[in-house]
Amino acid sequence: MVRNARIHRLLGALKPSTLTKKILSIVVIVLTVTLFVGYFLRHPELIQVLTSIKPITVLLLTLGYSTTILINAFVLLYSLKLIGKSSNVLDNFMLTGYSSIVNFFGPLQSGPGFRALYLKKKHDVRIRDFFVTTLIFYGFFASINVAILLVALIARNQQYAMVGLLISVLTVSVLTVIYHRNKSYILSTLQ
Repeated sequence: MVRNARIHRLLGALKPSTLTKKILSIVVIVLTVTLFVGYFLRHPELIQVLTSIKPITVLLLTLGYSTTILINAFVLLYSLKLIGKSSNVLDNFMLTGYSSIVNFFGPLQSGPGFRALYLKKKHDVRIRDFFVTTLIFYGFFASINVAILLVALIARNQQYAMVGLLISVLTVSVLTVIYHRNKSYILSTLQ
């Protein structure tokens, strides 16, 4: 309990003012735009490559990425329910989007850290609970990606179907072993 009070005090002390948030947001936006413009000025051939992309391709990529974020928002919603916390889909959608951006621009794939701090502050999710739900989330994510890989390999070339099947079986086997070796810990953490 003392530890939680220290964490709350630390997070409260780190809470920036509204003016600081606005200034920081403007600085980040200006810095990002400046870096992109500078990169395009040094690599003008990229403008031609980007303008050659068909609008339907951009639309499909945007829809696909938005769908992925939405699915991740639902996975986060149900992961939070596993540990007795509640949230709404819109909040989870925004959190997933922001953590993806932080993951892209931040150092060392910092999206999960951002998500952990946000959930700790907003929903009082313990780090241990976050870790377990994140493992479940990554297991789900890995299974979906392996299934997509298997379908893509089969569709592309029949000779890779056995490799895809082997990867699928290996992934499910590893996840099953991890679950059974840590079943009591996972179940006790989720209660």
